[in-house]
Amino acid sequence: MRSYELVLVLKTSLKEGDRKKITGSLKDLIGKNFSEKEMGQLPLSYPIKKEVSKQKEEEKPKKKVAKKAKTKK
Repeated sequence: MRSYELVLVLKTSLKEGDRKKITGSLKDLIGKNFSEKEMGQLPLSYPIKKEVSKQKEEEKPKKKVAKKAKTKK
């Protein structure tokens, strides 16, 4: 039997009861071969609809990129 993975990204403002309701409906839909692993709240690489999970944002200095000289062939 093939194994599939599903990653579910939910809003951080969602209540615990609502999260349980969503995972419960997934369990009903998928059936007995459903295993659940909660990964907790993780930071996003970029905001999705203004939702960012980071506690603190760090500013990184911009690196200067040297321009390549054009060579004629």
